[in-house]
Amino acid sequence: MKKLITLFLITIPLALSAYTWTPFGPPGVHTNDIVFNVGANNITVVCANDGLYLNSGGTAWDFYTTWGLPVKGAVPFNDTSFIFIMGNSSWSDGIYLFSLNSLQHYVLEWAYFPEFIYHGQFNDCYYVGYFYGVLISDDGINWIELSYFNNKHCVSMDCSYDNYVISELSNIYDIHYSGDAGKNWQPASCPYIISDLRFKCTGELYGIFPDFSNSSGLYSSPDYGQSWDLEAYSDNMSTVGYDAVGNIFTGWESTAGASEGVAIFNSLSKTFDFVNNGLPNKNINKFRINPIMSSIVNFTCTDSGIYIIQNYIVGIKEQLSSPNQISVFPNPFNDKTNIEINITETDQNSTIEIYNSSGTLIRSLNIKSNKKRIQFYREDLKAGVYFVRWKYSNKYASTRIVISD
Repeated sequence: MKKLITLFLITIPLALSAYTWTPFGPPGVHTNDIVFNVGANNITVVCANDGLYLNSGGTAWDFYTTWGLPVKGAVPFNDTSFIFIMGNSSWSDGIYLFSLNSLQHYVLEWAYFPEFIYHGQFNDCYYVGYFYGVLISDDGINWIELSYFNNKHCVSMDCSYDNYVISELSNIYDIHYSGDAGKNWQPASCPYIISDLRFKCTGELYGIFPDFSNSSGLYSSPDYGQSWDLEAYSDNMSTVGYDAVGNIFTGWESTAGASEGVAIFNSLSKTFDFVNNGLPNKNINKFRINPIMSSIVNFTCTDSGIYIIQNYIVGIKEQLSSPNQISVFPNPFNDKTNIEINITETDQNSTIEIYNSSGTLIRSLNIKSNKKRIQFYREDLKAGVYFVRWKYSNKYASTRIVISD
């Protein structure tokens, strides 16, 4: 599977233009989640409304039925299996083990209307939220009720180190948090219904207030879910996610509201930059990243398939430049690189600006009119993706640079 991922990284840029989604996975399928690097062979698993789709290399996706019940999510378990949840209020709802050897699934525990499955890596426990509470397992096979959540309709979970957060669909206490990896829980000070929880890689927690109300929109928590602040109002938001460098992606459920599809949220300006090119279905169910991919890539699960996007810039508007306007070599680089610009208006001074992936200006260099090449030193910058913008005569050209470890 790692060879397959490498092939994607080589071939996708040939097919993509900036801000364009392209199909990935089984076509035309209502998808709820995608899980990468499952089992010893790094299989990709797609959780869909009609069953499971598995890819172990190549372009073919193998389908495995779940008796018409929707698969809501999955987590890797060991080298030969994974755990998944399925159901929509039936006697077959629950937690299942899928064997990659027998290609069969086996029931582990009944759970009415399961909403999420989660693996808390800090305490190595598995969690399933469902209509009547939360089930927990320390071995993935034997499940018990987490008594604190009895009779609470739990819909989402995430963690950052030993800070665990679960959201409940209720009008009393909607967010519950634990600062000791799930040993003790308490309600948060949250007057909102937050239905989706996502920690950024930098520790900030985001969630959404769905549907149509005066409080609907995107929210954030600076203290691991204990208190919440409004980031932006928006009706009918369905999910929130992030990419490998922490850019916030937001999705909407349908075109019924003022917004639709996918946007990248700018936390500085509190605005949404919509990125819907190439996205035929704008009912967004989930965002995911593949942790072994070495480029900035995001996947979205929609009502008619999974789509992948790359080559996007956040914070500053992307303006594609021709190769003879601005170039960087070597790229990627570790210590230093050369930035070369093509100055056609020799009587004009210009400026080289370096932005991080969130669009924040971190370096600014004034360039004399007769200088076409400069050396740029990494100094204290962390490894990651940055953007070089050349400003000249009220015009701009930009390109991307990558600093490696």
